[in-house]
Amino acid sequence: MKSLWIYMLVILVSVKCVASQCIGNTTCDCHCLCCSTVVGVCLRPPARYCTSCAKGWSGTTNNGCQRQNVAYDTSVKISSIEASSNPKNAVDENNGTLVFTNTEENPQLIITLSKIFNIKSIYVCIYAERHNNYNIYVTKTTSAYLSNNDLCNSIYETARALYCIGISCLAGKILTGDQIVIERITNLGRIQVYDVRVYQCTQGTYGDQCDRECRNCVNNRCDGYTGVCERGCNNGWQGAICETKCNTNCRQNICDQDTGICTVGCKPDWFGDKCDIQCPSLCESPCDRSLGCTNCPIGYNGPYCNPCEWNTYGKYCSLTCRNCADCNYVNGCVECRNGFHGDLCNLVCPKQCRNYICSRQSGDCVDGCKDGYAGIKCETRCEDNCATCSPNDLCISCLNGRFGTNCENLCPGTCGGSKTCDKNSGVCSECNPGTFGPNCTQQCSNKCLPGIPSVCDRNGTCTSGCVDGWFGPQCDTQCPIENCKKCNSSDFSCEICNIGYYLDNVQEIRKCVKCPSRYVSCNSDLRCTECIPKFTGYQCENECTINCVDDLFKCEY
Repeated sequence: MKSLWIYMLVILVSVKCVASQCIGNTTCDCHCLCCSTVVGVCLRPPARYCTSCAKGWSGTTNNGCQRQNVAYDTSVKISSIEASSNPKNAVDENNGTLVFTNTEENPQLIITLSKIFNIKSIYVCIYAERHNNYNIYVTKTTSAYLSNNDLCNSIYETARALYCIGISCLAGKILTGDQIVIERITNLGRIQVYDVRVYQCTQGTYGDQCDRECRNCVNNRCDGYTGVCERGCNNGWQGAICETKCNTNCRQNICDQDTGICTVGCKPDWFGDKCDIQCPSLCESPCDRSLGCTNCPIGYNGPYCNPCEWNTYGKYCSLTCRNCADCNYVNGCVECRNGFHGDLCNLVCPKQCRNYICSRQSGDCVDGCKDGYAGIKCETRCEDNCATCSPNDLCISCLNGRFGTNCENLCPGTCGGSKTCDKNSGVCSECNPGTFGPNCTQQCSNKCLPGIPSVCDRNGTCTSGCVDGWFGPQCDTQCPIENCKKCNSSDFSCEICNIGYYLDNVQEIRKCVKCPSRYVSCNSDLRCTECIPKFTGYQCENECTINCVDDLFKCEY
């Protein structure tokens, strides 16, 4: 008896608390039918564990049964009624009881809810006849008639069956209303309904089982199906279901729910729509929310205080280097291009400077003057035919083809190459190929071997050697030994004989002796190197035979 009293008390407490929501509770919620600290024992709330849900409530016991069947024990009306049929059987959460109409045309069952709800799905348990449409509508008590806009979905069976299932509205529609109408489309028949349930989540929860919490929504209010916050996010959160934190750099931790843009500005040292860009350390004043840094040091510019781009420098990078070989983004020109000088490289070097190079500070010519000019700035013109001269008009060097104190003389016409000669002596600087001597008037020896670029050098010495039988620096001495191909220049002895001769080392004076008659050529020890036709052997002593094929001494016949 005592346990029954406790059970009834729990039910009463559940009914009393059914309208409240219980987010964040660490104890049993008021939608629980049975709470316990020990499995199998029912206790009065608060207790530690929710073990079952109160009538009209479901979901999960983990969060205290937050899914409410708003059709439970509500008003039910049918188009006609049998004496034994109780309309409340359609809303008692019991699939074992039913309500049915008389046999008639298009019978209906109408459930009126306590208020208007947004409805996306409906649980129905009906006995369906074959080849009949059962239309399920969500409408309002103020509506005079049903329309296709109110249609949630239809059931059509090809055989008789008990049909118990949660039905979603077509195309994911969410319909608004306070009435559920089930209509069988038939000329003559009745409707049999076992149960109808319409689930709604308590404030602060959403999802199929209402087990997800919209914790970051204002007043914990969100759509029970999607979790979209109805009144926006609490400070510090953004997104459709307020699941994403605002950037921590937003001032007052406030940002736009849809975009994440910080709506009241940024904390110090941050900028950007979402305050996600740090103000550069070089910035000399606080950053502008939209523009970033607007006060960078000299040589830096832009929202991030980057160094000035190529060829610009100074405050805000507003100055441009001109005529610079090297531009520093802080100080400007470090080095001027050839032809310019001055602090800003805006002054032109004297045009007579050699290579157009002058001192950056003074403008003096650094590499000297072009031919024909003198002076520190090459402002003095030299006398005619002078290439360079001193400030007192003395010629230092001459133009090509001239020599003399004042470059008054022409170089010899026999000079080669650039046709230049020594300023004082008039000696040619170089000769044409095949000539030599101070004025290049002498011809190289015709006994010189060909050479590049000339057969002899400036002194007449043959650059590539002598032709056979001649020797000496200028190949002007003939070898005294007859038929000698190469003489020794120190003692005039022969080193190599012409073909057909051999070097006789027996006699006191080495000379070239003709090879024996059967030899074409031989070496110094009379060893034959080539025989006349039809003879063979080391000394061409053997005559070839007509029958010779391939013996020790090969013959040509």
